[in-house]
Amino acid sequence: MTDLPDYDRIITSPSLPREAGEGSEETMSVDINAFPGGTKAGILFHDILEHFDFTETKTDVIRKLVSTKLQAYGFDGQWAETLTRTLCKLIRLPLVMLRNQESVIYGH
Repeated sequence: MTDLPDYDRIITSPSLPREAGEGSEETMSVDINAFPGGTKAGILFHDILEHFDFTETKTDVIRKLVSTKLQAYGFDGQWAETLTRTLCKLIRLPLVMLRNQESVIYGH
C-alpha cells in the first residue's frame, strides 16, 4: 500500500497574527470542544458559516452574528465569546493546497 499525502495535517506558522488578549487553549475559560453536539448544533454552525463574511475582521461584528444565531437556535449566550474566538482563528488560517506535489499556501 502506497502512502498518500496527508491533506489533513495542520500547518503552524509563527507569522499568523494573534488577536489582542488571545491566550493559549489551556487558559480559555470555555473550550469549543465543550460545545454541545448533535443535529441542532451542527445546523447552528452551518447557518453561522453560511452567513459569515470571511473577509470580516471586526470581532464585534462577528460576535453579533454569533449571538444572534445562538439565540435563534436556543443556545446559551455564554457560548458567544467561544464561538467568536473560534471564527476569528478560522479566518486567520492559511488555505493549503497541493499543486504538483508542492504546497501552495493562500492567505499570506
